Amino acid sequence: MEKEIIKQIADLLAQFNNQQLLILIIAFLLFTIIAILQTVYTSRLIEKYRNQLKKAELKFSVFNEMQITKLSEFYTLTKELKGALAILFGVLERNQNKIELVKWESSYTLFDDFYTSNKYIIPRTIKELMDTNKNLLIRYNVNISLLKEKLELVNNRIHDISMEDKLKSLELIDNEILEFDFKKMTIELMILAESIKVHIEEYFDKIE
Repeated sequence: MEKEIIKQIADLLAQFNNQQLLILIIAFLLFTIIAILQTVYTSRLIEKYRNQLKKAELKFSVFNEMQITKLSEFYTLTKELKGALAILFGVLERNQNKIELVKWESSYTLFDDFYTSNKYIIPRTIKELMDTNKNLLIRYNVNISLLKEKLELVNNRIHDISMEDKLKSLELIDNEILEFDFKKMTIELMILAESIKVHIEEYFDKIE
């Protein structure tokens, strides 16, 4: 059987002259070379994309680690901010004639500075919450400081000031804070702080 196949191939080749045979050999070699080049090109292309994917995965992994670290810190600062607001609400609720702002000022400054410095890595949903309420936070911080100053003036805790200057200062402060509902705004900011905490918790739930 094998001898017959060989004989048939020999007979087929005998039908071609030398020129035709050379053309067939060249065509075969060209086809082989093209196939090899395509294989090499495809292998290099796959390797290129594989390396790019590894770099992207590494970059994504580093970004995630940074985001996790920063959100953990932001969660703690948000919790402290809410605690400071709760203290202020208690003071406002009891209509005390003195407001201590050390806790609030410290918490607010750390919270605001941290967000401003790390906004680039904060998830979009939290950024939207913060950006929507940024002006309210600033206004609250200014007005609560004015309220403290007013109470100090009213209760004569600021010395070396004439009665005329005192009355002018009180008038200016009242014009600024007259329509500002401190209790309502304090509650709104406590809700904001809680909302931020919830969003951070949901972020960590998703990556578990």
